[in-house]
Amino acid sequence: MENNPLYAVLHHTGDMQKMPQFQKVNEWHRFKEFPKSSYGYFCGYHYFIEKDGEVINARALLDEGAHAIGHNTKSVGIGLAGNFDLETPSEAQFDAVNLLLDNLAARYKVPQFDVFYHYKFSDTHCPGAYFLGKAWPLFILQHKLNLIQKILVW
Repeated sequence: MENNPLYAVLHHTGDMQKMPQFQKVNEWHRFKEFPKSSYGYFCGYHYFIEKDGEVINARALLDEGAHAIGHNTKSVGIGLAGNFDLETPSEAQFDAVNLLLDNLAARYKVPQFDVFYHYKFSDTHCPGAYFLGKAWPLFILQHKLNLIQKILVW
């Protein structure tokens, strides 16, 4: 089935390891028999963001995701390395997510690409306590204000 993305769903790995986690996630999803993407990965997310902000494109946007049951044909899955019940996402991860969401908004010609947390669609706490509440929206707003300020100063 083909994906027709209307919004993004944010996830975390639940793993605090500092090393890159993409290969570990890809192997875990292969073990769980997730379908292989057109890029050859088993990772269920369309994008995976390491702690240093590196963005790995694991699935084409038109590939059906394997990240949120019932929403895999109408969303973009974004997984972030880390356990956000115990740590905060890195600034590099926040910057990468913001840039990715801006790019998705431009691609789909919408003012803002909606974002949901995985727990909205499943009985899970994902993406963790440090994503819940007001911290995330305030960070995104501050990030956008900083970008506007840089543009105006330039």
